[in-house]
Amino acid sequence: MESDQLSNTTLFPQISGPLSEDYPQQLIDLWQERFPELDVSAVPLFSLLRISAKLLENFHEKVLKPFGVTLAEYLIIGALRTLGAGATMTPKDLNKVLMQTSAGITKTLTRLEKAGFVQRKPNPQDKRSILIELTPDGFEITDQISRAEAKAQRKKSALLSAGDIDKIIDVQRLVITMLAD
Repeated sequence: MESDQLSNTTLFPQISGPLSEDYPQQLIDLWQERFPELDVSAVPLFSLLRISAKLLENFHEKVLKPFGVTLAEYLIIGALRTLGAGATMTPKDLNKVLMQTSAGITKTLTRLEKAGFVQRKPNPQDKRSILIELTPDGFEITDQISRAEAKAQRKKSALLSAGDIDKIIDVQRLVITMLAD
């Protein structure tokens, strides 16, 4: 029973602060006990990446909640906003930039259009496709959210030194390279 309790807390830690320094070794020990024939040395890396991804998702959801916008929606309107007034993108372009499925982009665009944040218009260069453009309301909400995001990011990252941030950026580049297909 104790081993099962250890496995539950090790595999599914309650994250409310820093993880224990022995968490990676606990994971390796647990996995080696269950799968002695496997090389499980990478399990802590992928477990910590999963935890980080979930915590980052929670961070964005908390910032976005007051605006009634999902992260997928913000990524689309944010991409359009960074291009400036009058800029457009095709759903295919958004798919490439945001790494979302075509169905996910379409569903999100429909919600954004119903909210009045984007409009779809015919593509004069390709009659088979459409262009997506921010509306004035879309610009306004995106600017409000971007300010809130920047403030929340500054507050969180204030816990780190400039050197720590540089190290994390370097490691993230390696992780992205490792995970990219």
